Amino acid sequence: MTPHGVVPAAGATGAASGQVVYVAGAELAALSARQSRTGTEVVFDEVLRSARAGHAWAFERIFTDHSRPIAAYLRTQAALDPDGTTNDVFLRAFRGLDRFEGGEAQLRAWLFTIARNLFIDERRRAKRRPVTEPMGDAPFTGEHEPASEQLAMSRMGSLDAVALIEQLVPDQREVLLLRIVGDLTIEQIAEIVGKRPGAVKALQRRGLAAIRRRLGLDVPLASAGALDTTDDGAATPPLT
Repeated sequence: MTPHGVVPAAGATGAASGQVVYVAGAELAALSARQSRTGTEVVFDEVLRSARAGHAWAFERIFTDHSRPIAAYLRTQAALDPDGTTNDVFLRAFRGLDRFEGGEAQLRAWLFTIARNLFIDERRRAKRRPVTEPMGDAPFTGEHEPASEQLAMSRMGSLDAVALIEQLVPDQREVLLLRIVGDLTIEQIAEIVGKRPGAVKALQRRGLAAIRRRLGLDVPLASAGALDTTDDGAATPPLT
């Protein structure tokens, strides 16, 4: 598990042992102090540019901003060593930053892609799947969206929400983890899991419906769900 205030440094691994070498967060603290005095903020492009140049504060900024949801995804997927695999995710990402193109949203999707691939590799090696007690699919006609899921999630702590998601069948669990914990779009999730956007939406709806049942929510279904949106935030029509 990564100690507080340290982060894996790009290129700072032993070639033979593969061990991660951690760097202190002093540079990031100094940068934050300068920002407080000047009232400026580091934009993502500057963070990315600095990380590519090998600056430790930039690696730590990326790790701090994105490691918690990555670890939550891996933990809920029952990875054998979620903290260690999270470190591996960022180590691989830091090594490949020169090949990365895009903004912060694309970086987040890329990190979850790496995390998912590492988890799949681990599962193949172990030749087993996580043992769960599925909630089962809710009856689904494609005519309506589950209502109040955003309100229901907001009333629970993040640990409670993850605990509920953990009980879903695997496909639904992964989609909701990437959607709620990862804050990814339907299109990004579809690319990561190798399904069409319509199939991802259906899995999301069924998973949310199962959570509604578990929470005992007896709320009329709405015509559009809070999570079923396009990249620009506009609600998409329900599946037919």
